[in-house]
Amino acid sequence: MNPLALIPLASAFTIVAVTTFVVGRGLHRGLARDFVLLSSCVSLWAVTDCLLWAPVSAEIASVLVRAQLPLYCGVGYLFLRFCYAYAHKEQDFWSRISAFFAGLAIAVGMTTDL
Repeated sequence: MNPLALIPLASAFTIVAVTTFVVGRGLHRGLARDFVLLSSCVSLWAVTDCLLWAPVSAEIASVLVRAQLPLYCGVGYLFLRFCYAYAHKEQDFWSRISAFFAGLAIAVGMTTDL
C-alpha cells in the first residue's frame, strides 16, 4: 500500500469523527443536516481516493473513478447549500444554477468517457 494513501484515509476518519459529534447533537436544524451531507460527501470522496492510491487493476480504477465522480462534482453545491444554511438565506437563483450544473456534470461524466 502506498503510504501517501494514509493522508486521505486520516482525513476521512477525522471528518467522520466530527460528523458523528454533529449527529449526536441532533439533526433538527437545517445547518446540521447540510453539514452532515457535505461532510459525508467529502469523507466518501477521501475513502474512494484512498482506494485509488492502492495498486488496483485498470477496470477497478475505472469503476472507482466513476463512483467518485458524483462526490467531487456535488461537493461544490453541497458547500454552497451549507453556506446558505449558515447565513440563514433561502435557496435562490445561483443555488439552483449550481445544482443544475453539478447534476449536468455528473450526468455527462457518468454517461461518457470525458
